[in-house]
Amino acid sequence: LVFLVRSGPNAGDYLAYDFTSGQRRVLFSLQAAQGPETGTLQFSPDGKWLLYQSEDAGASEIYVRSYPAMGAPRRVSSGGGRLGHWSADGRTIVYESPGGAVMSVAVRLDEGLTLGTPEVALDADEFSGLFGVSSDGQRFLRFHLSQEALMPQLRVVTGWLAGLAEASGGG
Repeated sequence: LVFLVRSGPNAGDYLAYDFTSGQRRVLFSLQAAQGPETGTLQFSPDGKWLLYQSEDAGASEIYVRSYPAMGAPRRVSSGGGRLGHWSADGRTIVYESPGGAVMSVAVRLDEGLTLGTPEVALDADEFSGLFGVSSDGQRFLRFHLSQEALMPQLRVVTGWLAGLAEASGGG
């Protein structure tokens, strides 16, 4: 099990817990862990790579590291990123850009890890959020909020004082 333990409002450690031995170890630390999604971490389908989000470089970016050797971090995103996901076959990483577009990065796992250039897989939608990825990596699930759903609702109730008096038996 790999998880994030915050050591303060702006820092944290990723730890691994081995259920067989009962041992835990610090994998790596985040110096500027901010926001609820910073803890997003996902193993590659083959279990040899960890995909995570960090603000260590000053802006939210998506990184990958080898596991369990914990090699140096390699940045996946370009110009910011959050909510990274592996495709089920491990050949693609997708993430959300700061503008809301879904970005796709080709991955080769021949000898080590080779990352392609991020490309727009799905344009930004002003009212959508990220997302899930289908097992074949060809479809995305995004929630959509309509403009109406974002508008505050105002409900006017008249005659409530008389109704309250009747309900309490006062008449």
